[in-house]
Amino acid sequence: MALKLKAGGGLFSVSATTGKLSCACCCTDTTAIEWKSRSASKTKCGFSEYSGYVSSPPKRYSVKTLSGTAIYVPDGSPIWQGSGSGIYDSSCACTSTMMEVLSSTSLPCSATIASTIGNANIRSSTQDASDRAAFGPNSSGTISYDLSSEYTTATLKSNTTAALSAYTATWTGTAGSYYNLTTDELTNSIRQAKYRFSFTIPSGTCYKIEWTEGSTPMSWEWDGTGTPGTTGYSPEYEIPIPTTNTTVTVTGISSTCTGC
Repeated sequence: MALKLKAGGGLFSVSATTGKLSCACCCTDTTAIEWKSRSASKTKCGFSEYSGYVSSPPKRYSVKTLSGTAIYVPDGSPIWQGSGSGIYDSSCACTSTMMEVLSSTSLPCSATIASTIGNANIRSSTQDASDRAAFGPNSSGTISYDLSSEYTTATLKSNTTAALSAYTATWTGTAGSYYNLTTDELTNSIRQAKYRFSFTIPSGTCYKIEWTEGSTPMSWEWDGTGTPGTTGYSPEYEIPIPTTNTTVTVTGISSTCTGC
């Protein structure tokens, strides 16, 4: 009776009569890992908070509303009047309906009162007090740029996930699933990956592959079907996108022959 031993890449038999070691089902480790991946990256767009009121992390707003009137004190006549809004849409394009009413001058999304009329008296819950300069001794009134509709980090994450591209058509993608949210929470980048193992089908033996995905030990055993010498494949495995800044990939791949 022969004693079977498993050592490294195969099963070996020890003869009960001669004590010699012989190969019962030898094979070579031919395992290779193949990847497909898809990715997306989004950055918050919108209007920045005004200096002196910047949050940590900083915020972005989709809507900036212009309103208010300044008058000439001696006769009460308006000397400047603003209205309208600048609005960023879901594709981060901004359309402005803001204008200086009295002169019928259209203002772009990037316009600020200070650059439009010089010494403006600007008031906003997020406006820096240093920008609040009076029109002059003969003027009165307040012009406001008010920000609303915050582009939240939750929306950024949702938009990034929605923007995921399709998986690469061939198994030539980037290894590992990845997540990164910048410390200022303005940019979110993600990658999702799936993988499979290829190997040369051995003769007269089954084939077991073991590996670690992230911190989880995993294994798969080929059942011995197929034509020896041709390429066999494991099932496909998809790695979930992490929820914290990290990359999850596959390590510790090893293969052994097993008895069928």
